Amino acid sequence: LRAERIIIMPDLRALLSATVRVNRITVEKGYLSMLRSREGRLRVVPNLLEKKSKEAGKADSTVPAATIGTIDLRNSVLEFFDASVRQPAHKLRLEQLQATVEGLQVPDLSGRTQMQLQGVVKGVQRNGTLSIIGWGELASKDSEIATKLRGVDLIALQPYLIKASETGVRRGSLDLDLKSTVRKNALRAPGTLTLTGLELASGS
Repeated sequence: LRAERIIIMPDLRALLSATVRVNRITVEKGYLSMLRSREGRLRVVPNLLEKKSKEAGKADSTVPAATIGTIDLRNSVLEFFDASVRQPAHKLRLEQLQATVEGLQVPDLSGRTQMQLQGVVKGVQRNGTLSIIGWGELASKDSEIATKLRGVDLIALQPYLIKASETGVRRGSLDLDLKSTVRKNALRAPGTLTLTGLELASGS
């Protein structure tokens, strides 16, 4: 994570108690990378969001819990590297990112964290748009998220559609409306997928 400018607004009243609370963190023109490992594990800001082992936790036992009211990302960039679909990891780039995360508890990550995100999905032949709104409870992994994709370049999504050894995508775009719900590690995700102008390269 890096940024041109970060503004932190603490809760001054919390300074008089044992509670650590930050009202708002605003990240302007930031860059954030995310990695999904070959095993499907998602890693983002690992020093903050990943639980440490018991041995490491003992060393950090004096670190107080903290509540972050709102995190705003403005005009930022997100690069998502997915090693679960191919090696080296496939990269998706999201630009003009405007995102809001509310109600983050660290380090236990308990409670519902609300999120909203909008951005431009970079493609080879065209750019599309992404919109995400919903909530997630990072500790239990429960979530309810509505996702919309519009006009996303199918070439950018090629590893998710077909095996590279079979053929390739020459052109086309994708629209998606998806509402995913996770409860007790059970996923339900009804939605509608529309492919427009799909053309495949000749192959075996």
